[in-house]
Amino acid sequence: MEIELKKAMFTFDEDEDFPIFKGWYDPTNRYWNGWCNPYFDKHTRNCFIALQKSYLDETYKGEPYEEQDQEFFDGLLSIETQEVNGKELYYFGGFICWTEHKSLFKGKTQYATLSMRS
Repeated sequence: MEIELKKAMFTFDEDEDFPIFKGWYDPTNRYWNGWCNPYFDKHTRNCFIALQKSYLDETYKGEPYEEQDQEFFDGLLSIETQEVNGKELYYFGGFICWTEHKSLFKGKTQYATLSMRS
């Protein structure tokens, strides 16, 4: 797929402590209901999924996740790669309320750099 992607940084606007994720967006499909539609590389995808898993594990403390949380997490895991301009990327738009970093929290620099365990 040939799209002219633009580099950007994304976060959630309701939580200024939420990490910033580096990615790209398609200027012709930049927003969904006013929220950004980011593409992430594999590393960033894995960091975001690890972060979500840590939140769920902390909430459920070894117990099974509630159905809606399990469905959300399974949905994250099911996102498949798309080849865009020769890059393998994951589309995370259309269901998560992402905001482009430059419009929020001036000076925020907590980038997502979670360590990944196998």
